Amino acid sequence: MSDEDEVPTLGIAQILPTETVDAVVFWNWYETIKERGIDQAHQMAVLSVKAIAGSVSEDQESRLRHLLEIIEWRAELSTDRKEQALLTSYNLLQSRDWDRARAARFARWLLGKEIEPEAWRKAVNKWAKEQGKPELKLPHGRPSKRNRNNR
Repeated sequence: MSDEDEVPTLGIAQILPTETVDAVVFWNWYETIKERGIDQAHQMAVLSVKAIAGSVSEDQESRLRHLLEIIEWRAELSTDRKEQALLTSYNLLQSRDWDRARAARFARWLLGKEIEPEAWRKAVNKWAKEQGKPELKLPHGRPSKRNRNNR
């Protein structure tokens, strides 16, 4: 991911000066907050830290909560949500971490309007071309029944 794809401050630097949040991670957290609520997102973050570190201090829990609140606040202030939705969708579709339906659902959350997966894939490819990025190598339309049975 290039430096352009990183969101270095997001309002976080003023409170947690050593923290940076990758744009994809940022929007994934925002989607989780909007879909599940900030309390559940916080629980997920705490459990993730516990799984890695074994324990979480009260201070760490508080910092995680604050970071999620800042992500939510900053995302709500974003002036170019479409650009962020396109960039995040492109990166996660390109890495195969998301499929078209997940990318369209994310764009729907972020942009507040109904978006069909195939239409969003086309919009992402158009955006990628405009940005000089390689086109996504995703199949058009729905997977065939034959391919689904081979999984």
